[in-house]
Amino acid sequence: MLAINCFRNQFFRGGLGLALLAVGSGVVLGDDPAAQGTQPPFRASVEVSSSDTIGGGVGLPAQTYLAATVRLENLSDGPITIPRDRIRLEADEKSIPLGRGPQKGLFLLKIGDRNVQTRLIETKEPVRLGRGESEQIDISFFGLPNGEPERLVLKFFASTGEEVAVDLGEDAAKRLKLQVEQTGPSNALGILTVSGTLDVAGARLLTNSLRELVGKGATRFVLAFDGTQKQADQRALQWLVTEASRLGATPLEQNAFPNFPGGINEFHISGLPENPPSPRYSYPQPPPRNYAHDSVSDAVAAALRTAIGQLSESELLAQAGRGHSLVRPAVIRIGAEHIPDSRLLIRWSREQDLQVRNAAITGLRHFGDRAAVDALVAFARGDDDEAAATALDSLAGSRFPTAHEALTDLLAGGLPASQAAVVRALGRHPRPMWSEIVYEAAIDPESPVRAEAIQTLVHIGHPQLLPLLRKLLFGDDEHLQKVAFSAVVNKADPDFDELATEFALDRLKSGRLSSDVLRLLLQTKDARTKDIAEAQFRAARAGDRVKLITLLAELGDLQTAGLLAESFRSMSAGEREITMRALSNIGSPQFMALAPEATRTGSAAVVLTTIQGLERDGSAEAVELLIEQVANSNRSIWTAAVNALAKIGSSKAQEALQVVMADLRSDRSRHVAMTLRQLRYRSPAQQFFLPAKNAAAKEQWGNAEELYTLAVEIDDQHAEAFAGRANARYQLGNLQQAMGDYQTALKLNPYDEFAITGLAILSVQTGGDIEAAIERTKEWAEEFENSALYPYNTACVYGVALTRLKAQEEPVDEKRLRQMETKAITLLGQSVRLGFDQIEWMAKDPDLTSLHGLPEYEAMLGEFQHDPPADQ
Repeated sequence: MLAINCFRNQFFRGGLGLALLAVGSGVVLGDDPAAQGTQPPFRASVEVSSSDTIGGGVGLPAQTYLAATVRLENLSDGPITIPRDRIRLEADEKSIPLGRGPQKGLFLLKIGDRNVQTRLIETKEPVRLGRGESEQIDISFFGLPNGEPERLVLKFFASTGEEVAVDLGEDAAKRLKLQVEQTGPSNALGILTVSGTLDVAGARLLTNSLRELVGKGATRFVLAFDGTQKQADQRALQWLVTEASRLGATPLEQNAFPNFPGGINEFHISGLPENPPSPRYSYPQPPPRNYAHDSVSDAVAAALRTAIGQLSESELLAQAGRGHSLVRPAVIRIGAEHIPDSRLLIRWSREQDLQVRNAAITGLRHFGDRAAVDALVAFARGDDDEAAATALDSLAGSRFPTAHEALTDLLAGGLPASQAAVVRALGRHPRPMWSEIVYEAAIDPESPVRAEAIQTLVHIGHPQLLPLLRKLLFGDDEHLQKVAFSAVVNKADPDFDELATEFALDRLKSGRLSSDVLRLLLQTKDARTKDIAEAQFRAARAGDRVKLITLLAELGDLQTAGLLAESFRSMSAGEREITMRALSNIGSPQFMALAPEATRTGSAAVVLTTIQGLERDGSAEAVELLIEQVANSNRSIWTAAVNALAKIGSSKAQEALQVVMADLRSDRSRHVAMTLRQLRYRSPAQQFFLPAKNAAAKEQWGNAEELYTLAVEIDDQHAEAFAGRANARYQLGNLQQAMGDYQTALKLNPYDEFAITGLAILSVQTGGDIEAAIERTKEWAEEFENSALYPYNTACVYGVALTRLKAQEEPVDEKRLRQMETKAITLLGQSVRLGFDQIEWMAKDPDLTSLHGLPEYEAMLGEFQHDPPADQ
């Protein structure tokens, strides 16, 4: 029998850096068909693929796989057949056949954004295509070489011998459509433009390009999505934003994805798709970085900001006047205050390039001479709306009084620019001198920017601001009312706080309690709130009191809890749910008084909320109510009740769960077993259980037994610890003690597959009924149909049974012996097909000694030791 913990089902982090794995629309490579005067009979197009790394067994290496979705199209005049067993992946000099590979407990493979069941990839059936037909198939290859293969080629063969190859590297490059430029001050800026789709293969290409640019002296980078690409792979996007956000931090392994090379000081992205995934979390988190930008020009400016400040005057002028079209605007905008003469900026402000022009207009704010101010005034008066808005912003943001005076004169004389542009410019650079202008916009009922004017006034102040906000709060315009409410809530001033509370209480009295007002009342906890809320609650109709109940639950006391309890029967389901949560949170005795009625309501939400409170209460009465809910027909309810009982963990709760678990192979029974097992992961006994597993893995059985004993002494409900000690004692030859431990393990967890087969083996070895032991393993076979260990350990039952039968003096039914030998060998093959890979242990396992010398067994063992089965 295999030691329980010699077989680990887990993914190993840090997939190998395969050069080009996730690819798109395939290309047919090889000799030019036109040159040969022939056309391949079919086309193979790789639509998407992924790679990852899975762990081997104890002492065995991890393996990297490639899984892909391929479309095969018949281009011939007749039917064709493409045998699956001839499909190959050429990874440099290594040829890898199609198959699942030696893996353990791996039932899903990731292909792009899909999870594909491995059993669906197992089929050996060839692909048969009629004339003009196509078919999409999923394929996988295991055992790719370590490192980064320089070339990956998929090869397909027709039954008639024709070959079609797809070079994944060339295909990935066509899919990514990456353009690379190196420019900027000291040639330190790399600009990478993606016009295609970024996936894991593109990530590798992108990283290789970064590495090449770093080698050429680039330290600052911009990655620009030009907006023409298809939806990018979500895993690739998460990789990208994670790498960008962690720049300079310890590299984070991201499975098949590479890490950025060292030597990158700045990395910025423009044109990310909407709602990109968040960076992967790690602890400690690196400081937040602003790496995402709306435009490539903004990204370039961010990447060069610190470098521009270090340029000499000659370098600055060279980049501003003759630099790259994306670099010039950034240099002009950021380095304007170091440009010696405003006339240069005035000249650049008249160029045709809009980015350069706007950068120059922005840069003129750093000059207070008459020529610079006059140029800004001219742009502000012009008919180019974008230039006018930029000039207004420069005048308002300038540090020179001459610019402010010019803007004041402009505003007094009237501007062709929209009032919106003016108010927004003044709002970005609030100064008391603008207050009258902004106030006029704030009180103008026809102004399209009243809301922005109000927000600006809050920053710069005005004598009439508070009266204006009061008027808007108690007025009829709901939009401006929200703006005013936000202003008074966010302004740190006692007068504003009082006005906000006055408005909130007025809304409460009038029965217009919005979420924003509720939030303020919960925050301020004004003494007047409780009485008003109780009065409103009594007057309100059932179904309209959700917010009031929320408020009362937070601000009320036990008297308030009584009011809620009195009204419970008249409440809607939503109100009952909130009430039960509130009563539980404040520890009111009314919760347990209402719990029986709440658990019998027709609303699942109410029952689930009550179950949470019962778990928190944990009393004997709470346990009784939870036991009732275990029988509920609603799966969500009975699973919640089971979880609550398991967490309470009292003797009464444990007894109830054991009763449920005794109904073997029911959904409830399985869920109880799973829940209890998950809870044992947090058991204090784990401090000895885990080292015991490690000792068993090293076949240190005496040490393992001692550690397992310490574990069960701490937690006598730890089924896995009893099963582990049973296995250790079995290996030490203490069969009766091992049998007792297995029986205890099965009492605590009837679904422990190791205990089921272990007890069967011991029963046979200690003289028990052989057929009964075999029958018990058959009864549970379907339960563990996806387990690689169950058929292996069941084969061990047959193995020890054969040893006993062959050793007895009485005549033996030879036909029965042959049947048992055949069954044991069949089970071993099934185990390997499901992922069992410890062939060396199989060859020396004492439980299988009775099979040694059998031709079928030796042939199978030799095949497994030489090369795993092809259908893996």
